[in-house]
Amino acid sequence: MPLFFLFILFLLLENLFLPALIGPRVILIMPIFLISMLAYNPDSKARLVQLAIFILLAGFFSNYAMLGLAISFILVLFIYLGANYFTNIGLNLKESASFSGILISISIITLLTYIYAWFSIVISSSYDFMASWTEWKILIEASTYSTLAWSVAFTLLFKYVLKNK
Repeated sequence: MPLFFLFILFLLLENLFLPALIGPRVILIMPIFLISMLAYNPDSKARLVQLAIFILLAGFFSNYAMLGLAISFILVLFIYLGANYFTNIGLNLKESASFSGILISISIITLLTYIYAWFSIVISSSYDFMASWTEWKILIEASTYSTLAWSVAFTLLFKYVLKNK
């Protein structure tokens, strides 16, 4: 239940409050939040169902294309599960006693966010890889600090506040 209220808060932040305060910019709050949900508990079927419902709600209330959003998250899910199978990333995400564990978690969330962004740009640009590569580089230049800041916030949120939920 707390995740649902956080989801609504971040949905309002991304689509209403922050654009009104800082103007139109690239804000990736919802994808980072959904990727953090995925990364911190991918084995739970209830969490995957909740993630699917949140993706549908985000696509409905946001400016996202519903099919592109779902396909991008499914691809990121397969990449994460495959990497977790071979390298056991999940243990690094759940390890919370050291500063290196926090840095690894932040970098994993940021990397998955940029992979999601690349997939969604490729899908929205009708699979034109050169145009999507240029748009992705512009996205990285424009949103590096905000993506890192939100990754830090969600890492701390899921590591320490919502770790048992």
